[in-house]
Amino acid sequence: MSNNLKAACVLIFSQDGSKILAVSRKDDFTAFGIPGGKLDSNEDFLQAAFRETLEETGYTIKISETSKLNPYEVVDENGVLVQTYVARIDGSVPRQQLDVSETGVVKYVKPDVLFAGPFSQYNKDLF
Repeated sequence: MSNNLKAACVLIFSQDGSKILAVSRKDDFTAFGIPGGKLDSNEDFLQAAFRETLEETGYTIKISETSKLNPYEVVDENGVLVQTYVARIDGSVPRQQLDVSETGVVKYVKPDVLFAGPFSQYNKDLF
């Protein structure tokens, strides 16, 4: 399977566990999804998860060992193999400044916001 048919996503819960870190579309600040995207050439799922999260949110993350060994994996409705990892923000690394022209809104949202956004079925299946 080529890398353009593979994607990695990251699930980051708020401290109280009630919300998920989400990123809006650049062209629609009301349509939210979890950080993630397709793998670059010569990149594995974990590398893509770290890169995509940093690019989209400015945060460096730590992925749990359990999640590294057993990510949530599914082939989505577009035929893309997606692996999703549970992670947390690495508080020892300052957040990088984002180019406002390259990203959407980054904030914690309730799961139902993700269920109404792009990739809604994937997000429902994830939960």
